[in-house]
Amino acid sequence: MDIFLVFIFIVVVFAVIAMTSEPPKDAAELAQMRLPVQGSPARITLAEAEYINRVAYLQNLNPGLALSLAERMQGDAWQIACSSLCPDLLMQTGEEPALQLLSRLDPHHRQQALNGMLNRLIEAGEEQRALDLLQHLGEELPQIPQTRIALLHASGREQEAESELLLLVGEQQAEVRERLTLARLQRRLGQREAATISLERAWQQMQAEQTDALLDELIEELFQLGQFERVQQMAEQLPAEQHAPLISALTKAGLFEQANRLIAGLTPFAQKQAREGLLDAMLERNQLRLAEELLDACEDSTRYPLLLHWAQWLLQRDDLAGLNALIETRSASDEERVQLYLLLPHLTQTNPQQAADLLQQAERWYETLSREQQQEWHFNLLEAKLKLQSQMPPRERTSYELRRGLDAMSRLTRDEDIDCHINKLIRLARLQQSLERHEDAKAQMNEALQKLRDNADDLDKLDWELLLDNMIGGYMDLGDLEQARALHIEHQRAAPLDSGEWISSLLRHDHLELAIDSLNYFDLLQPEPPLTKLETRIEQLAEQSPERSQSLKERLLERLEQPSFWASRQPA
Repeated sequence: MDIFLVFIFIVVVFAVIAMTSEPPKDAAELAQMRLPVQGSPARITLAEAEYINRVAYLQNLNPGLALSLAERMQGDAWQIACSSLCPDLLMQTGEEPALQLLSRLDPHHRQQALNGMLNRLIEAGEEQRALDLLQHLGEELPQIPQTRIALLHASGREQEAESELLLLVGEQQAEVRERLTLARLQRRLGQREAATISLERAWQQMQAEQTDALLDELIEELFQLGQFERVQQMAEQLPAEQHAPLISALTKAGLFEQANRLIAGLTPFAQKQAREGLLDAMLERNQLRLAEELLDACEDSTRYPLLLHWAQWLLQRDDLAGLNALIETRSASDEERVQLYLLLPHLTQTNPQQAADLLQQAERWYETLSREQQQEWHFNLLEAKLKLQSQMPPRERTSYELRRGLDAMSRLTRDEDIDCHINKLIRLARLQQSLERHEDAKAQMNEALQKLRDNADDLDKLDWELLLDNMIGGYMDLGDLEQARALHIEHQRAAPLDSGEWISSLLRHDHLELAIDSLNYFDLLQPEPPLTKLETRIEQLAEQSPERSQSLKERLLERLEQPSFWASRQPA
């Protein structure tokens, strides 16, 4: 939230200046003007304001990288950016780097940074740590009412805390955030009824303003007060698309039945995610009967993904006995059992012995299928067998089985719909590569690409995109970076997507320079931003190759400074 506040604050300040100051003669003059920041002695240019907001956007994601970017500024702009960074450094990297940065700030921005650090600790329920920080710095309690009251309470000065709280309540002109802060203070001082009233007023104000921006915090406070029924009543007043934080809170509290009722109103994709979270909570609490009831209540189209998720959960905990029992008793058919056993090794990091055990079970159930079903699953079974061989040292592989299996798979790619045919050619090429049959793999992949070109007009647009995406990864695995890159550019021009998978592929093959050049702003919005993986990989290089690690970090910072990073998503 803080990063957006920084942006809004600066924009509003410049808007006020624009309305109240004599307008500059031209754009060049405006760019050079150093404009005052409200409530601060700082004066910055529009370009510096833009740079500060870039740092602010990065700081929650990676405060260390944001600090490196901020260090490229100087003067007032550096002070503003770094005062905002201190709280994130404190919470994510520890006290030492935060205190070192704090010591370099001027008195005004140092106080702003310290207030932010104290508030972040209080919000995390670490009031004692906040008091220790003040003592370490030799500072008195801050004058900001909410922060001061929380620390008075934490230091055992209850009467002073209550007196100041009463004064604050009397003066409260209440924005939603202030009401939530007040409720938190009241709860911590044992004034649970007053806290409930403050939360109710915050809820009414949120409805009047038609905002759900602080809904998560409101729900958390209600749960702290044990107001579970009130949360359910609130759900009836909200549209289904706003139920996610309510579902999460109910699930966390173990109120599974109530959470499941709300899940039913979500979109199919959101239902899948929410039910997986619900299932995980049930399994963690060993509520197996409830988990089975959840599975049984689902329709066939939504039951299988949940069953697969449960199976993955067991496999990740090396519970093969539980996994086999689950698949045997809860699968709808023998064909579904084969599908699960063949799919699991692709989705979970398994060791060769685990993979062999899963494959053995897949073969056992495969024998129970009809001839027609066996034909449908034969390719997948052969692929799993040969992948298992690819994990063995070359001298331990069975040449005859490899040759026979590859020939059979090649025959099975024929007489298929064109999209299935191309997809199987790509899979066969990647398998050949893993078996170190490089020439055959390249020929197979080239054949798949030619068929994709020849049949582009006959393929559904989405099928074409998926096949091309798969082919890009295939060429990367073959070590043909230039072909993969050309196809990636073609893909981006036809249907721009986030570059997360592309960057992950580049990282796997150590093409770090290209991964940096491929980054864009939209990649920061992903649940697992590739920027984090990239920065981790660069840090890992520091011991092996300090010079390359430093060079890559400089290149990354330069990429983050470029306007094209923030304004476009052109493929690199």
